[in-house]
Amino acid sequence: MFHRARHARARRAFVRRQTRRARLRWVTVYLATDPRAFAEGYTPSTPIRRVYRFALDCSVREADFDVLQRIVDASFDHEVVLGRIFAALNDMPDHGDEPLTRRWYRARRRSLSVGDVVALGSSHYACGPVGWHPVPPPRPTTAPKVRILL
Repeated sequence: MFHRARHARARRAFVRRQTRRARLRWVTVYLATDPRAFAEGYTPSTPIRRVYRFALDCSVREADFDVLQRIVDASFDHEVVLGRIFAALNDMPDHGDEPLTRRWYRARRRSLSVGDVVALGSSHYACGPVGWHPVPPPRPTTAPKVRILL
């Protein structure tokens, strides 16, 4: 009997770990380095650089219960998460996202704006003047290496 109970406990612990992992979503933030991107928006030729990567807990919160009525739309899940990220990186965090906002501004980064790209897993979205637009994966630009010839 002890053997079965031990396995049942182990199975429950495994399921808890798996569901907790399923709630975490990896987020990568790319900031545009060209000032024209603020007016024109993101294009594949816009120079950007990867500045931050973090895991965001996407578990259901009390504030999201009214949102759950529209969960039928598959793209809506990403819109909710992108809205949370935009609010947190513009110094308007939702309840529970305050540590993310503190870490972002403590590193002296600017606010998320038009022309910037956010990756949720393998999906990439550009911040537009109104809303988010899916884009192909960006290629971050690196500063050219400078050689000093003597």
